[in-house]
Amino acid sequence: MTKTMKEILGAEFFDKERKIPGTVVKTEREFRYISCDSNSTWKSLSALFKKVVREIDPPIATSGGVINEGCKISVPSGGCYFAVSYKGDIEGWRQQIEQGAKSLGLSVAKILQDKILLHDGSEYLLSECNIEFD
Repeated sequence: MTKTMKEILGAEFFDKERKIPGTVVKTEREFRYISCDSNSTWKSLSALFKKVVREIDPPIATSGGVINEGCKISVPSGGCYFAVSYKGDIEGWRQQIEQGAKSLGLSVAKILQDKILLHDGSEYLLSECNIEFD
């Protein structure tokens, strides 16, 4: 008898609903959202992600890594942000992302429970925002 992956790994492994990055707290990983054009394609966001990460050279982070989370949030005021996360040297990656974004004229936001908190202090309930996944 052949078992399915779901039977081998367990049903909880196959979460059918994607979570908004940053809404589930993970002590080993931190999430940030970088401003982008609301008409950005996933391909252009991938290029922007690389540009932000590589903007500060030499790199500040000494260990770990950073990934594009494939999530874009459009806020009611018209702004748009895409998610990144990092682990390892959390403080180093936070500085790398924030300084890289600032150098490129972009802003950084973060998730705080059920809200997105923008760099200027304004915040929006995630339920009021348009959420897209890659």
